[in-house]
Amino acid sequence: MSVITAAPPIQTSTALDVPTLPAVRLPPFLFSEPMPPLPVAATSRHDEAGWSAIAAEIGAGYVARGLVGSLEVQCFGAIPETLGALVTVPARNEAGSIRALLAGLQRALAASPTPAAVVLFANNCDDGTAPAVTALAPTLGVPLILVEGRLRRPHAHVGIARRMAMDIALGLGAPDCAILTTDADTRVGDGWVRELTRLLAGGFDLICGDFEIEDPAPEVRGLQRHPLWRMEARYAALQNRVQHACDQVIGRQPVGGACPHYVEAGANIALTAGLYRRLGGLPPVACSEDRALVRAAELAGARICYTERAPVQTSGRLDGRAPGGLAATLSRRLVDAAPKLDQRLRSAAGLRSRWTNALRAAAHRTATDGRSASTAAYHAHMENEWQRSVVEPPLAASTAGRELPRLGRLLSFEIEPALMQWAAEIGR
Repeated sequence: MSVITAAPPIQTSTALDVPTLPAVRLPPFLFSEPMPPLPVAATSRHDEAGWSAIAAEIGAGYVARGLVGSLEVQCFGAIPETLGALVTVPARNEAGSIRALLAGLQRALAASPTPAAVVLFANNCDDGTAPAVTALAPTLGVPLILVEGRLRRPHAHVGIARRMAMDIALGLGAPDCAILTTDADTRVGDGWVRELTRLLAGGFDLICGDFEIEDPAPEVRGLQRHPLWRMEARYAALQNRVQHACDQVIGRQPVGGACPHYVEAGANIALTAGLYRRLGGLPPVACSEDRALVRAAELAGARICYTERAPVQTSGRLDGRAPGGLAATLSRRLVDAAPKLDQRLRSAAGLRSRWTNALRAAAHRTATDGRSASTAAYHAHMENEWQRSVVEPPLAASTAGRELPRLGRLLSFEIEPALMQWAAEIGR
């Protein structure tokens, strides 16, 4: 160990032939924080001391910009010459869950043919998370980089924490490495790393996996049985069908394929180092950084896969760490007299607009004889989905009850017949 202190479900997507795009111009509101420049890939210094130095050097960029106070880097395990994959984990006061996380990652790394390591950023911890990792790490037999530090306000949030871990992964990995991320209260399956890296090697740029709530608290079980929960699930399923229809028209999903789950959760995401660089890193937003990442990838015309092959188990606790995260949402549902639905859910009128824009984007590509960079990217710019989700209030439960039949009619009488006609016209 070295220490350096610095100031069999099915795949639901198929790789599509999308042209390589130049570095994407992202909306400035995704990057309001003064981020340090992204590191270059590690090409030397593969020994343990070198890893610590690289991680500390990257962290020093955050210190210099006032995002982080002093930080400490520790490295454990045998260091492979080249890292093809790195798993990043932000952790805040997770001493009680860190053992299960690391045990799952140990099995997942052992089952993967790709040389991999773990980057864990223990940020703003007061419960002994870092000492717990230090005690467990030597017994794991896997490469692990532990970064301990305190994010300064107003930057002390999961967006910065996850980004810093991913930046360090980018600096440690091979130029074409895979960057995976999960949460500290999550257990990954034995095939998690193997499956996500396989999909990236098959041509995708970004992978979004599903998650299940593990051992939910009694209050959460009550929520799951509540009519609102079931109505929200029905609404989400119909919206997924609208999104799938749009994605087929704009080329983001294969025509006639299964409808993806469209879950975008930081507990289960992987992307290529190349895409991470093109996006300028993870959007450092205070919450929903996972969805912001996917929206940025859409703007870049990235090839996105929503897979069911590598689900993870995340805790059903109510004392969460991230505002706007799963635990905070569950807790709010328990006390809110007028609850709101998931921010991603849109009104029937909004989804009709999404479908119309998909047809317009497809027509635009036809009109330009395919010279536009990507129909999917063009559609993403028309939708401006992330800005919409920030400024548009979420649907109220009472409103969603009225919107549900409207959405059903929109699908049955407008979108799905039009999709069938469109597919017949293109010979699919």
